[in-house]
Amino acid sequence: MADKQEDEYGLNSFILLIHLGTNLCQTDKFYHQLGELITTLKQKGYSCVRIDELLE
Repeated sequence: MADKQEDEYGLNSFILLIHLGTNLCQTDKFYHQLGELITTLKQKGYSCVRIDELLE
């Protein structure tokens, strides 16, 4: 995962919505990269929560 210039607040209050649907014509499936994305975000101190948990 390439590092990008980060805002001083990082991804504060950011919601990343992912649709894991696939198109047979698409060869670069995002779900193959999902583990790396989650690992990288956790290493930077972020956590994953479900939307319904945020709304409680």
